[in-house]
Amino acid sequence: SKLDPSGTSLIYSTFLGGFGADYAYALALSPSGAVAVAGYTSSANLPVADALQASLAGGYDAFVARLNPQGTALEMATYLGGNGADAANGLSMDPSGNIWIAGQTISTNFPAKNALQSSNAGGLGAFIAKIGETIPTVVFRAANGNTMLNSYGSLLLRNAGGTIASDPGMSQNSSGDTYAVGINPWGQAWMNIFQNGTQKWKGWILAGSPLAGNPAVACLPDGAAY
Repeated sequence: SKLDPSGTSLIYSTFLGGFGADYAYALALSPSGAVAVAGYTSSANLPVADALQASLAGGYDAFVARLNPQGTALEMATYLGGNGADAANGLSMDPSGNIWIAGQTISTNFPAKNALQSSNAGGLGAFIAKIGETIPTVVFRAANGNTMLNSYGSLLLRNAGGTIASDPGMSQNSSGDTYAVGINPWGQAWMNIFQNGTQKWKGWILAGSPLAGNPAVACLPDGAAY
């Protein structure tokens, strides 16, 4: 749940869980305002999105989820565990949006990668994990020429309008803003930005002309684009 600064008004509040037992133990905010939560669950139908591990592996697994700044969609959600019981009770996010998790496990096959210690030494062991910043997004040209964006694995398509003749190019910055470029039927390159904070397109701006082929774009954290 998110309250306003005075604590007198509820901005959003949501359930997050399945048909089993779900416990949230840690919370953190990203620079863009997205919120991450970690805990443990026995639910086999916990909502997942862009998951590292899409299904429950043991009696209880740790889980990590990140909601968009409005609390209306999952940017990512994953189980994290092995054949035993696993729980996450520490969580933080760094300035780049990477998620850091700490917890306990009795699993003998807990997922390990680039590990200082690759196996459980016995009984209840601690774990530390880092999950990289990813906001799954695709930008494509619809049959009518409109530029469409789909993110977070949802069924919602965000239409940028306009008409392009090329395949669009796209790039994302660390705040989750998506930059899309395309060439119109007259050879002009245009750019639009889907803003992660407002969940709206900023509007098309002329980026250059004349050009041919399919354009590409690269964006920087300060908002500059190439």
